[in-house]
Amino acid sequence: MVRGFVQWMRSASLAVFALAVVLAAPVVAQDACEGVACNSAGPDSSVRVGYTQFPPFSSVSTTGVAEGYSIDLIRLLLEPKGYSITFVPFANPADMLAALRSGEIDVTSILADNPARREVGTFTDYVGSFEIRLFSADDRPVPATTGELTGLSIGAAKGSIGYRLASELEGVNLVALESSGSALLPLLTGEVDLLAGSTESIRFIANRAGLSHRVMATDFILRESSAALLVNRDATALVADLNNSIAEAFEHGRISGLYKDWFGTRSAPVTLRERYALSAALLVALGVLGYWARLHYIVLKRARRMEARSELLAEGLDATGQSLVILDTDMRPVLWNASFEQDFPRQVPLLRKGLDLESLVAAAHQNGSFQDVLPEDKAQEIARSEVCRLKSGGEVVDLRQVPGGRVLRMMKRMLPHGQFAVLAADVTDLINAQQDLEDARSDLESSNMRLAEFNRIAAHDLIAPLRNVRNLHEWIRDDLEEAGLELDAETLENFESIDTLLQRQAKMIEDLLAYSTPSTMQTSEPFDPVSRFSSVLELSNIPKGFRIVMPTQVPQLLANPTAFDIVLRNLISNAVKHHDRRAGFVEVRTEVGDRMCTFEVRDDGPGIPEASLEKVFEPFTRLKSRDEGAGSGLGLAFIKRRVEEWGGTVEAISKDGSRGTIFRFDVPLAEPSADATVTAPVERRYSSISRIRLA
Repeated sequence: MVRGFVQWMRSASLAVFALAVVLAAPVVAQDACEGVACNSAGPDSSVRVGYTQFPPFSSVSTTGVAEGYSIDLIRLLLEPKGYSITFVPFANPADMLAALRSGEIDVTSILADNPARREVGTFTDYVGSFEIRLFSADDRPVPATTGELTGLSIGAAKGSIGYRLASELEGVNLVALESSGSALLPLLTGEVDLLAGSTESIRFIANRAGLSHRVMATDFILRESSAALLVNRDATALVADLNNSIAEAFEHGRISGLYKDWFGTRSAPVTLRERYALSAALLVALGVLGYWARLHYIVLKRARRMEARSELLAEGLDATGQSLVILDTDMRPVLWNASFEQDFPRQVPLLRKGLDLESLVAAAHQNGSFQDVLPEDKAQEIARSEVCRLKSGGEVVDLRQVPGGRVLRMMKRMLPHGQFAVLAADVTDLINAQQDLEDARSDLESSNMRLAEFNRIAAHDLIAPLRNVRNLHEWIRDDLEEAGLELDAETLENFESIDTLLQRQAKMIEDLLAYSTPSTMQTSEPFDPVSRFSSVLELSNIPKGFRIVMPTQVPQLLANPTAFDIVLRNLISNAVKHHDRRAGFVEVRTEVGDRMCTFEVRDDGPGIPEASLEKVFEPFTRLKSRDEGAGSGLGLAFIKRRVEEWGGTVEAISKDGSRGTIFRFDVPLAEPSADATVTAPVERRYSSISRIRLA
């Protein structure tokens, strides 16, 4: 209710102010022309003004509008005379002078007065000067004589007149800078001792960057040229009007005021019309002051009550350590608590200046309020994104670390009545608790690994008897064959069933155990793979008639030796088991790279359909049924998991219509190699089944 009343009062005062301005407009307009021959050129007179891209004097804005000190000066001189102005841009001064000579334009922007240009047109009276000067940083001694310049480094924009004039100084070190816009940073950081450039350009850039107090002009003026407007020779009346306006503008201080507005301070001078309008508005305001006095006591009392509530809220937040900033509908701060001042001391001066939220967010990312300092463009991008999201009704929540190591949860959101709030809560303890939880999870994983190791040992004790039974079963069959005893078909079928069930059970235990082992249990260590090939082949159950080719020279590898044995043994066993002929060929090749040794297991079997190459590494994927000799479907899944854990990759290569499959996997080298080599293979032929008695 109070807020609505205050808004109504503001609207009423604005209406009264607007009425006063309308009533005072004729008087103001009349007084504005005092001392100036207004409309001397007539309402239909028009002037075409040429200008070039020469900031801050003249340039084309991003919206295609002419802007700059020279543009504003021409408006100041011609608009009071009643001229209609059309600004015509040119690529360079030469094109602009040619257009003036041919009559395409009537007058140019400010130019340096010289004889060559006087041949093109008529210069007006003096309106200023172009000055090339040396500048110094405020924290460095300023040289007083030319001799003190010897040995100093002078920076200047590459290709500028300042660069050319500075190059004529003897004994100085000239430093070429990319542009005038980037010249302040080398000066203020000490990369260069002095800066050469246009006085107006340097001051404009320093003001725009808020660094005018840091850049000092020296007494060394490298060149100074008078500046004026160049007019078409036939436009004598225009020259007269311009000279008249220049004299009047100098007399009333308008040119100096415009110059100060562009190159002095940033505060714009108040025009005569604005002064009269403000005076009229103040008179009207005095008229309604009596009415406001009647309501002052009630409004003040309610305001104090609301202020007390706000202070109570701020004190409550201070007690909890939470920071709060309330912003109005224009996103400018109206209230903040003591906790915010403690958490963000560098933001307090900006709050007191009344900067909007976008400026505050961008500054916080750059002035050290947060632990990570961002570049200006990135900070501006984040600020614009957050403001856009807030205006659309969303909220912004993120975690920010402040100096000292504390972590704050920042929340920005729109309030119900169109205001905005920024709330920051200390969540350092919560983050630490989360880290403790991560540590506990790591301990739990370690316990699970030890449990998995126990399972592996237990499963090994289960597998060993199964293997012994299977071998015993095979030996009985071999003995029966050697004795010449023939068994009936049913007995043979039972023998086959026993053998299938034993193999299936052993394979299932091995594969489930290998696939469920945590990666942290697979510790890596250097080992010689060649010395392990013999045991790998002995446990691969190679049938009679198969030829196996193994490499003889492989450098030391860095992986878990047992996992490596299982990977290689499974690939060789799969090549034999899934072969469609009684005799076959399996070759293992290696290629040594700079950090990895690539193994290839090649066979001449039936191959794998290309559509199934990716699926063969998925758990429980079988390309055949169990009755056709398929395993548990976990062997290749285990291989992929183990190879990826030690940093390698695995792939299957096979083409439809061609025999053979290649399985390729990588193993890290114990010592990186500079040259890639291919090792020589050695062939091992299996003419009979070797009997391996398992303890």
